[in-house]
Amino acid sequence: MGPRNTDNKRMFGKYRLMAHLATGGMAEIFLASQSSLAGFEKLIVIKRILPNLARESRFVEMFFDEARIAAMLNHPNVVQIFDLGRVDGKYFIAMEYLPGESLSSLIRKCRSRNTTIPPELAAGIVMKAAEGLHHAHSLTGKDGQSLNIVHRDVSPQNIFVLYDGGVKVVDFGIAVAAFRTSKTRTGTLKGKFAYMSPEQILGEKLDGRSDVFSLGIILWECLVGRKLFGQDSDLKLLQTITQKDVSSPALFNPDVCERLATINLAALVRDRDQRTESAAQLRASLGAYLKQAPVDADTLAIQTFMQENFRERIEAKRKLIEGAQDSGGQLADMLFGGLEQSISDTDYSVPRSPIGSTPVEHDWIIGRSQLTSPGGSRLPSILVVLMLMVATALGVIYFMRPDGKSQPVSALRPVLAKPGLAVRAPPPVPDAGTVTPKLRPSEKPSKPKPVRKQARKARRKSARMKAKPVVVIITPAAQPPGTLRLMTNPWTDIYFQGKKLGQTPLVDVQLPAGTIKLRAVNPERGIDKIIHVEIETGQRVTRRFNFF
Repeated sequence: MGPRNTDNKRMFGKYRLMAHLATGGMAEIFLASQSSLAGFEKLIVIKRILPNLARESRFVEMFFDEARIAAMLNHPNVVQIFDLGRVDGKYFIAMEYLPGESLSSLIRKCRSRNTTIPPELAAGIVMKAAEGLHHAHSLTGKDGQSLNIVHRDVSPQNIFVLYDGGVKVVDFGIAVAAFRTSKTRTGTLKGKFAYMSPEQILGEKLDGRSDVFSLGIILWECLVGRKLFGQDSDLKLLQTITQKDVSSPALFNPDVCERLATINLAALVRDRDQRTESAAQLRASLGAYLKQAPVDADTLAIQTFMQENFRERIEAKRKLIEGAQDSGGQLADMLFGGLEQSISDTDYSVPRSPIGSTPVEHDWIIGRSQLTSPGGSRLPSILVVLMLMVATALGVIYFMRPDGKSQPVSALRPVLAKPGLAVRAPPPVPDAGTVTPKLRPSEKPSKPKPVRKQARKARRKSARMKAKPVVVIITPAAQPPGTLRLMTNPWTDIYFQGKKLGQTPLVDVQLPAGTIKLRAVNPERGIDKIIHVEIETGQRVTRRFNFF
């Protein structure tokens, strides 16, 4: 009786829940199996809407829309949806189980080994993802009209690389389509900021070219092995994507040929009218490149690469699945290469947030007026206003005495002198606002001192000032800055005077001329080094450091 009751508790309609994998802001994920006649059993994934959201029609419609969109897609490079239903009032989606790793896991794995995904394989993986997205972009309804499906959340977490060499695009939870019943509220920004297109950030109407831009970011990160847009705040991140051009991946990885770099940069043009026009064109460009590449990048090559890098995880997953009923906690960490990152709850976290953090559903209300200006962005205007406010506050502090009185302007006027010249300090100037107190009637004015006595005092005071001159050293004007292009192996976070400059590779960072001291930190590899770099005035300096 005991085992049977336990098994009944695990049953969810016709599915048996084997282990709980993850919980996001909108749904929870389970590993499950479906049994049938003659011992048939198939591993699947159950995505079940959270009970507290199942009572809200807006979330239920979003859940249904995801299932409708994904169910219409039938392509080897798109995750398959098997079922949409409700059991005991709980809505769920049944989808295929993906034996593989998210592309983000593969990038991290290569980085931990101080390498990157081979350029040909990176191109092959992105090419397959482009095929799946083109299938979605070009899908038509029964009337032959385009459904205008745009994924909107293309990221390394939502591309799975299977152990057999296959590639799958997952999570159409926030995709837009002509038939979608739930609509994004005006001014709401959805998606992972670091992989958004400029037009998505600006709230413009989207088409497939938005997903192409996201694929371009992913290809760049596969080739270089680090984030393309990794600023310290969301504001800086959005400003960078909408205003700045992208540097070629060949600058950071000498194994990337010029042809592949050109294909990559064409997908990353900010103006979508000048960008690679479709996922199909991106797929064709990568396919033409791979035909002439010296290394195979087909399904078998990707399979070999995956099994070489994840041999231990493949075996561990196999054992965990065999004993899934007693190993749910480990499955949550091991199975699917981080499935919790592929659920449809959008990741709104700051770039470079800890991997595996649970996404939290909320809306980032942001409109075009917050980001645009006559030159294409209002962000610089915001920053200028903030800088003026700070400068004003600093000026008030600077022009205040310790006793709270205002300093007279004459006391703050700089003394012009040659470097090293000794200058006598000027006599003190009385405050302009000083008032001579009135004498009481009972008080008598003091008797004026003889003029000769006052002259002697003045001479003695002048002599003392000559004996102790105040030396003012005027430092020569600082030299114009130079720029630094810095690469390290492995990657490191670079700090200058306590301020973080960014993560290597750094590209043309402006620094003062002279010998400067930088701090390189990589907590994952236990690296905390001080390096010295000579910056030349008005010159670009390129330096490489190998910490192994």
